[in-house]
Amino acid sequence: MPKRIYVGNLPFNCSETTLRKLFAAYGTVESVNITTGRGGRSQGFGFVELSDPSAAAKAMKALSGYTLSGNRLQLSDRPDRFR
Repeated sequence: MPKRIYVGNLPFNCSETTLRKLFAAYGTVESVNITTGRGGRSQGFGFVELSDPSAAAKAMKALSGYTLSGNRLQLSDRPDRFR
């Protein structure tokens, strides 16, 4: 069963491709979605879904606090709390 991860504090210029590449190092990425607002501008958060829960756990451990373009990422495996 795929595991969905909330990714917060994304740089506004972060692309879904960049996020996919970052998480692909830990497992198969099923989907990536960066939430956008009016005009298609990033709202600074998104969701990544990994196919394997153990890969998601490894990614969470490795990337929590990871600095991407000057922003420290905030991750949560409870994405339902951020809808």
